[in-house]
Amino acid sequence: MNKDGKASVTGRARRPANNINAFGKKGEMISHRLHFSFVYMQLAYGYCCGLYTISIAFDLIFYIKAKYMQKQSVIILGHGSKSAHAIEDFNYVVNILKQKMDHPFVFGAHMEMAQPSLEEVVENMNNEGVEKVTILPYFLFNGNHIKEDIPEKIELLEKAYPGINFSFGTPIGKEPMMADIMLKKVLELA
Repeated sequence: MNKDGKASVTGRARRPANNINAFGKKGEMISHRLHFSFVYMQLAYGYCCGLYTISIAFDLIFYIKAKYMQKQSVIILGHGSKSAHAIEDFNYVVNILKQKMDHPFVFGAHMEMAQPSLEEVVENMNNEGVEKVTILPYFLFNGNHIKEDIPEKIELLEKAYPGINFSFGTPIGKEPMMADIMLKKVLELA
């Protein structure tokens, strides 16, 4: 009982005399001070624990990425060329992908006329303990190299390296971004 002879509930703030609190709602039992204190405690607790949780999550992600990605390799497979400029352009694209993936086992290889060959890169990856090799063709269209030559090479590699799981991607093909690139080239000449 309070001094007016009315029952009071411990832990609750009294209602304002007009039955309207600071938020302007009738019947609210919690004063704005208690409400803000509670919200502040939740935010402070959530902020501290949230940052800790986020930190643990990022550590776990980086650990999983490091463990998983150590065992896999990406090989960008180009046609190959006798032209040093063509090889330089190809290596530029491979290096950009390597930076974007932030992964040490991203390599370029060539079908013919240039080094390293696909077979050489896979041999190196096998020596590094890689268990998965993803081969992405740096070709525009679904021609004979994509349909026949590369699958035959991969079949031979699967027999030579049974401990490695190989996957083969698709060529650039009908990629809408290619039209954007071509448009950019047209506009550069206009």
